[in-house]
Amino acid sequence: MITRLDLRILVLDHLNDLQDATTGTGERYDASALNRAIDASIRHYANRLNSFYQGYLSTSYSIDALVGVNSYATPTTFRSPIYEVRRIVTGTDVNVPLRPVHPYNYLLTTVNKPNSVWYPTYHLEGPNLIFSSPPDTDEVGAFTVKHQKKITSLTTDIMELDAELYDAEECICIYATIIALRAKDVSGAFKNISGWEGQLKVCEQAFFMQVGNRYIRPDQPIPTQDDY
Repeated sequence: MITRLDLRILVLDHLNDLQDATTGTGERYDASALNRAIDASIRHYANRLNSFYQGYLSTSYSIDALVGVNSYATPTTFRSPIYEVRRIVTGTDVNVPLRPVHPYNYLLTTVNKPNSVWYPTYHLEGPNLIFSSPPDTDEVGAFTVKHQKKITSLTTDIMELDAELYDAEECICIYATIIALRAKDVSGAFKNISGWEGQLKVCEQAFFMQVGNRYIRPDQPIPTQDDY
């Protein structure tokens, strides 16, 4: 995988300012400023993917079911919206998506339902995932919840770019290069920006074509209750 150091070296190479490939340092451009430009570029493409390819950047967690419990707190890593909740029964062929609902048009029940026929609907209420009924038996890994992934900043040179942004490396580097050129008052900078913007369009076209080929649109994303 590509690291922040690798990305900064590529940006410095684009800027024709790479002095030391071991440390990723240049003469005219400060490393910390380039790191900020790289982070801004990563956030830019993560936001675009979330806007136009909802569900492409995603991760999941598992829920262990408890007898009589139909409300389960989301983990600290959770980020709305939920793209899918699947009912999974270990050792069987059961692996099916559940139906999301709006909380104001269906009734909850506290009556325990046999796990063998337990396929509840669900909704998200604040930090909790609410199922329409509870199970009558504890069950490990009863559900898998797929939700939006938060793309974290690269805080060290050895930290790797998120795997779901692979194929976006060149777009990220060129976008960061343009940020660096715009911030630097040097002769010819704006002329160089025009050329890099043209190159960026070509790279973005290739990247988003690859994304489109891999993308599977979620059926019924569920945002937080506050979004209704």
